[in-house]
Amino acid sequence: MLEEKIKVRSTCIEEMNSVDSLRPPSPPPRHEMWKGARINPLRTWSSKSTEHTVDRIVRNMFSVLF
Repeated sequence: MLEEKIKVRSTCIEEMNSVDSLRPPSPPPRHEMWKGARINPLRTWSSKSTEHTVDRIVRNMFSVLF
């Protein structure tokens, strides 16, 4: 019984230290980074052309999904 617990713990530790668990999270999509860079501190778009471009991106994303 004790040997089984030790074995289970050692395998859990090995899994936690594996390369897969150390992999960093994937980066956000490029359009999300672009949108984030163009939002003012007041949470509004920096210009009308930016707002127009974001609308087009979102519209194209939904047309692909549906």
